[in-house]
Amino acid sequence: MSENRYNTQPLSPVRNCEEALGHLYHFIDGHLDDARRTQISGHLDKCGPCVDAFDFHAELRAIVARKSYDEIPDTLKQRVFAALTAETAMNLTAKTSPFDRPSPFSGSADGR
Repeated sequence: MSENRYNTQPLSPVRNCEEALGHLYHFIDGHLDDARRTQISGHLDKCGPCVDAFDFHAELRAIVARKSYDEIPDTLKQRVFAALTAETAMNLTAKTSPFDRPSPFSGSADGR
C-alpha cells in the first residue's frame, strides 16, 4: 500500500466503482494526492462505466465553465469608460478625490 502524504494512515486501495466515483470531482479538479490519483486513474483504465462517468462530468464541467463566462456588451464598456473618464476629469479639474466628498450614505453634509 502507498502512503498518503496528507494522512499518516496507509492508503486503502479503491475497491469499487462507488468509491472511485466518490473521488471523481477531486480527481477532475486535481485535488488528490499522487497516490490516490494513481489509484483512481488505474480504476478508470479498467472500468468502462466509471470512465464514461468521468468523461461526462469532465465535459459537463468544461461546458459550464465556458457558458458561465458572460460577454460584456461593447455599449456598456463604452458607457463605463466614459463615466470613469468624466469622473477623472472632474477630479483633476477640482483637484479633489472622490474620497474628499461627503458620503451619499451619511446623514449630514460633511459626511459624518
